[in-house]
Amino acid sequence: MSKKLILLTFLTCFLSIYQGRLFSQDLNQGSSIGYLKLDILDQDSVYVVINEDFDSVLKVAANDTLTLEAGLTDVRIIKQYYRDVNWSVAVDENKFKTLIASLIPVRNSSRLKKQSSYPRLFWEANNFILTDPETDLYIDGIHVGREYAVVDTTGSFEVTGVHSSGKKFTEEFNTDDESFFHFHEQYLRPSRTTSWALSILPGGSQIYKKQYLKGLAFAAVTIGGLAAASIYESKYQDKRNEFFLLEFQYLSEKDQEEALRLGFLAEDAHNSSVRLSEIRNTLIYGTTLVWLANIVDGFIAPKIGYRNGGLSIDPYIDYDLQNRQPVIGLSTTF
Repeated sequence: MSKKLILLTFLTCFLSIYQGRLFSQDLNQGSSIGYLKLDILDQDSVYVVINEDFDSVLKVAANDTLTLEAGLTDVRIIKQYYRDVNWSVAVDENKFKTLIASLIPVRNSSRLKKQSSYPRLFWEANNFILTDPETDLYIDGIHVGREYAVVDTTGSFEVTGVHSSGKKFTEEFNTDDESFFHFHEQYLRPSRTTSWALSILPGGSQIYKKQYLKGLAFAAVTIGGLAAASIYESKYQDKRNEFFLLEFQYLSEKDQEEALRLGFLAEDAHNSSVRLSEIRNTLIYGTTLVWLANIVDGFIAPKIGYRNGGLSIDPYIDYDLQNRQPVIGLSTTF
């Protein structure tokens, strides 16, 4: 009996010590826990990523409380159509902390490089490439579409755009922070400086911008006008010299009848020279106006290749739950 009593006492002590250790472990674990209450203004629910662990995203109500390990924690708040809110929050042991956040919409933002991780969460896209409407896009040599493309990549990649005219660009992209959804703009834009410089030449800017018919028209009219003005200048000089010669002969002639004849010829030569000079001047003025119009046109951006920098691209990103694919709407002005 005494042996059983001793054995029972030993087991009781052992269990007590074991339970004490478990309780002590629970206390130690509990001492490293803190609580963070999310107060998200004007939102019913949001997605939360802790310490950039996108594989363990949480969907929480706007006033839920999160249980976190005490210490400094990165909290990313994600909402469709809104830019991310990324905070580094110090959570104290066994204490509550409140995080108040107001989300800023992605739409109507003046920033072209939006920061939203929502697309990454639902369709693993990190980059949005936008080009002009005539360009085929290739990502790392694979055709992905025309005008715009969502790039499903998180590292370095090469974008090649091939315009219908045959002109192309190639550029390397390095995602500096793969948790962000990036918007890249790529336009086949002629150089404004080169276009302006070439506008000095008749049709030069237009041909550079691949407006060949307009460029040839400007060149033909300008060169033709200058050539015609040069021809009439030569005729004017001939008539002017003829007038001076006849005038000299008229003044030197002693015979009255011959002097009268030379006088009529000199008057005709003078009138002809005046008429030729007027035609020459008209050609010069008209050609100058065409040349000035050529310069002004050289400063005007073509429809393809330029986008007005003052007009924002207004993309909205959505997700079609039924077809499980991204939906992209664009309001652009090219």
